[in-house]
Amino acid sequence: KLHSAEFNIARNFFSNDGVRFGNLAGFRYFYLQEEFALSASDAVGTSVYRTRTTNNLIGGQIGTEGAIQVCQRYSIDAWGKVGIFG
Repeated sequence: KLHSAEFNIARNFFSNDGVRFGNLAGFRYFYLQEEFALSASDAVGTSVYRTRTTNNLIGGQIGTEGAIQVCQRYSIDAWGKVGIFG
């Protein structure tokens, strides 16, 4: 299972002729639950190994974003984010 939500406030600090750069700050929630099972059989019998892990992260994040207008209908966008989560 994967649940993810974030809220960011972005502000452009440079915009000129189809090129834009900005900063962002916000809040992120991330939940990940994984399960793994492995079974093996031989002449003696069958063994099963199962494990489960859960991550539940909540915290703030900051980042930067940029965009380049390729043509009238298309652009290339990129974001980089880092955060501190508990």
